[in-house]
Amino acid sequence: MSSHGAGLRSTLRRFALALPLVVSIWLSLCNGRVPAFLSPTVARTLYFKLPIDGTRFHWTFLDRRAFLAGTLTLRIVNTSRGRDETLVVFREGRITDGWTMIGETSRDSSFYFGFSTDRRFATSVGDSVIVTLVAPEPLRGRGPYSSGTLAAGTWVATGTYGSLYGGTLNPFRDVVRIGKTPIAFLNCWDTAWVLQDVSDTGWMGPKPPGEDEVSFFGRLMQRGVDGRDCRVRL
Repeated sequence: MSSHGAGLRSTLRRFALALPLVVSIWLSLCNGRVPAFLSPTVARTLYFKLPIDGTRFHWTFLDRRAFLAGTLTLRIVNTSRGRDETLVVFREGRITDGWTMIGETSRDSSFYFGFSTDRRFATSVGDSVIVTLVAPEPLRGRGPYSSGTLAAGTWVATGTYGSLYGGTLNPFRDVVRIGKTPIAFLNCWDTAWVLQDVSDTGWMGPKPPGEDEVSFFGRLMQRGVDGRDCRVRL
């Protein structure tokens, strides 16, 4: 056995041992993203929250009737793959079958600002998402450390998925969905819906100092599956 051959095999063994660590670091820095041309189209359930400006992950509309009196639609577009689908989440007081509010229903008249569905829809990296809310009247709301009013009118936001699980070709993302339904989180928005009559006091009291600060790692993670910066990520 030549010394050259032994050295080559030794180098290959070291490379094989280091590869999982390199891939893990790369996927972490890229937030697990897979390039669009490698991303298969997969039928996934959906989970999303509305892009209310200034929220810290949570928000409730205080009048369920007023919120549901309008219309909420979700459009998923991918021109390179010939997909363009508009989903009606609710319309004129009725939530579409298969859609549910995230979390538990409150005993009062409030309604959480997020929805999920157990139906599956075609999704992949490269999709653009457009959410449209038609509010017939002003919608008062409250979060953990803030409150405000979303004015009556038509509100539109564009964005993409913050993360995809199941069928991504990324083993670190797919392994957590083994035995579970693939899911797409629509939580990376280019647009924020600005509230009126804003207060820095919510159901947990006044906003603590530094509450809005984001760490370096947090900023690194505030990107969609296609690499875009998220103005709002919930």
